[in-house]
Amino acid sequence: IKNRLPQKRNFIQQYGKIIFEILSGDSTQTEIAKKNGFSLSVIRYWIKKYNIPTTNFKKIDKEYLDLKPLCRCGCGEYVKIPRGRWNKYLLGHYIRVHPRSYTKKERDKSAERMKINNPMKDPDIVRKVHSKINHKVVGKKMAETNRKKGYYIKTSERMKINNPMKNEKIAKNHSNYMKKKWREEEHIKKMIKAFKLKPNKAEKVLINSIKNHNLHYKYVGDFSFWIDGKNPDFINHNGEKKVIEIFGDFWHTSPKKIGKKTVEEHCEERINHFKRNGFSTLIIWEKELENPVKVIEKIRRFDAHDS
Repeated sequence: IKNRLPQKRNFIQQYGKIIFEILSGDSTQTEIAKKNGFSLSVIRYWIKKYNIPTTNFKKIDKEYLDLKPLCRCGCGEYVKIPRGRWNKYLLGHYIRVHPRSYTKKERDKSAERMKINNPMKDPDIVRKVHSKINHKVVGKKMAETNRKKGYYIKTSERMKINNPMKNEKIAKNHSNYMKKKWREEEHIKKMIKAFKLKPNKAEKVLINSIKNHNLHYKYVGDFSFWIDGKNPDFINHNGEKKVIEIFGDFWHTSPKKIGKKTVEEHCEERINHFKRNGFSTLIIWEKELENPVKVIEKIRRFDAHDS
């Protein structure tokens, strides 16, 4: 006992008998508490505080051991004998036979109690807490720590291994399948409802300039009009087969977006696709919209040339 409790000699001198009774396991904790005039909570407090090893088992006759009691939930497993009495169910198996069902009033009361006890449920407190946090600084620090620990490298390597689209055959089959899908009217309608696309900044600039100069073009870049699986940005609504495409400086020049093709090949592929379906195409780059007067002149030349 001195080896187990080297710094608690005074406690051992005063309550050595009680410690021996707990270690021997001859009687339960409740019996020890009654004998020595203590409450059960005091005995349990000593056991936790001084790390007294205890079995919590009472001496049992062979007749009881031969019974081998089964769990009453019907799982077929034997129950243990904790604290000197037979436990009728294994841990967690009681709920199988006697499930606890809560009424709506009880659930509402517990929800209200959680709101009262949890300060973060109060919107005023949440605002005060978030106002003191500098989210930009916190985000930068988190990003720096993640870089130092190499999380980004690990995730990128894992994505390369686990990504099936890295396989050329799978990627080609998927692209061919999606091209066929985008030619189906039902699929297009579903995607229009799902995306709910709105014009971007460049498209808004061109929409306003077209309205101001009364040009015969309508915005259809929200998937409202398709030409053999391709969605143009603007279409002529005066009966002429003409479309206008706005190309972003990043999205239509980055090799990650257009693949191994050059920018010229990417533009020609788009023009030829619409040409096969009888439409002439005008491409306007995002940088050109900085000078809207030149853009309007370009559209008018496009109309006059093909008309």
